[in-house]
Amino acid sequence: MTSDALIGIGNAARALSTTPRTLRYYEQRGLLEPSEISQAGHRRYGPESLRRARRVLRLRGLGLSLDDIAAALSGDESQLGEILTAQAAFLDTHLAELETLRHRLGTLLARDTPNPLAGAAERFDESIDLLEELAMTIVLSRIYTRTGDHGTTTLANEVRVEKTDPLLEVIGDLDELTTALGLAVAASTDASRTQVGELRVIQNELFNLGADLAHVDGDRSLPPTRALIDEANIRRLEQLCDKLNADLIAPDSFVLPGGDPLSAALHHARAICRRAERHCWAVTTSNPAAAPYLNRLSDLLFILARSAEGGGEPTWATS
Repeated sequence: MTSDALIGIGNAARALSTTPRTLRYYEQRGLLEPSEISQAGHRRYGPESLRRARRVLRLRGLGLSLDDIAAALSGDESQLGEILTAQAAFLDTHLAELETLRHRLGTLLARDTPNPLAGAAERFDESIDLLEELAMTIVLSRIYTRTGDHGTTTLANEVRVEKTDPLLEVIGDLDELTTALGLAVAASTDASRTQVGELRVIQNELFNLGADLAHVDGDRSLPPTRALIDEANIRRLEQLCDKLNADLIAPDSFVLPGGDPLSAALHHARAICRRAERHCWAVTTSNPAAAPYLNRLSDLLFILARSAEGGGEPTWATS
C-alpha cells in the first residue's frame, strides 16, 4: 500500500467519529494497530486498520468490555460463543420488554374515542408515563455493562478515563445536584409550583453542562460552537436572581437551613452546587461559562430557598 492511500490519525478519528486519544488508547490496549508509524512517530491508517477500528468502536457500543472485544477479535471461538450467548439473552429480554410496551401502547390507542389521547388529565398522564417508559427502555436499554469494573469509565467521546479523574468529580457533582433538585421538586406544594418549572429547566441545563464537560478530547478542549451552556444561560440566572431577590428582606445573620422542607432541599442543592463550582476550577475546560454558571446558580438557589421559607427563617445566633 502506498503512503498516498494512508491517512493521519486526525483524519482517521474524524472518519470514525471518535478522537485521536481514543485511537491511541485502543492501540495501547492491543486492539488497534496503525498501518504505518513514521520515524517521527506519526501514525497513518489504511482501509484495513480503519475497518478494525470501526469494528472495535461498534462492539464498544454494545457495552462489551475491552477484554471481551480483544477475545472476540482474537479468534477465540469459546469466548466469542459466550459473548454471542450473552447478547442473545439480552435481546430476548429487551424484545419481551418492547412487546409489553407495544401492547400497552396499542391498548391506549384503541380506546373507543375519536381521540384516544383527549379527555381526563389521568389519561394524559398515562400517555406521558408510557412515552417516558419507552424512552427509558429504548435509549437506556442496558443499565449495567461491566465496563467500569476496573476503575475506568468512558466519556461521551469514547475516551476512557480513571474514575478518580478530577473531571469526573465535577460530573458526579452535577449528577448529585440534579438529584437534589429533584428532591426540591418533590417537596414543592401548590403554593410553590411556580418554582418547579424553573427547577426543571435548571435540571436540563445541568445535563447540558455535563455534556459539555464530557465531550472533551486529549487536551481537555472542545470547539466553542459545541458548548450547550453559555453566557445567555448565565444572564438568565442573573435576571432571575434580581427579580426574586427584589421581594426579599436582607437577613440579619447567616440563614440556618431547615425551616421548611422545600427550603431545606434548596439549601442542600446550593451546597452541592458550591462544591461543583470548586471542583470545576480544578479541571481544564474550554467552556468558560461552566464555573460562572455554577456560581450564579448557587446564588439563585439561595434566593429560591429564602423565597420558599416565606419569611421568619431561622438565622445563626452567636450566643
